[in-house]
Amino acid sequence: MISYRSAALFSLVALGLLVQAGPLSAQATQRSPADVVASLPIEIPEVISGGLWRQGDRTGVYRAIVVLVPAPPGLKAEVHIQWLGLSADKAAPAIVTTMAVEDFSRRLLGNAQLSLEAEKDNEVIIIVTSYDEAQKKPVVLAYRATAPGEIAPAELPKEPVAAPPAKK
Repeated sequence: MISYRSAALFSLVALGLLVQAGPLSAQATQRSPADVVASLPIEIPEVISGGLWRQGDRTGVYRAIVVLVPAPPGLKAEVHIQWLGLSADKAAPAIVTTMAVEDFSRRLLGNAQLSLEAEKDNEVIIIVTSYDEAQKKPVVLAYRATAPGEIAPAELPKEPVAAPPAKK
């Protein structure tokens, strides 16, 4: 679940990264958005970004990716987390590091959907929702990503409790 605060924060960070990065490369300006979308491999059914991390002079955002890979009897879903960042010298945005979420990959589930919560800097909770066909039940897991390269299982975020309606 992306909160309004995290969506707004991500938009500001993304805009800041683009402005700081300066002109795009010649290759990037020659590709239309449709070409970029068409080049996304079919094995990547989902990508989600958000949050904000800082480490030393680096700042960036988190990105989670679902990748489908062959695994008998068909495909299995893997989840990878990337830390996208910009260095102090204002170089173009770059992938700082990428890590597989091994705990999820070992489960051999054939699908995964992502959401994230980013309520504070230097931490994002990636929520992975899947369905275990063998056990005929949904699977919902959460992982906390902090500094580049650090992932750990996390508790699922609590659903906000709606306030009772005001009395008239």
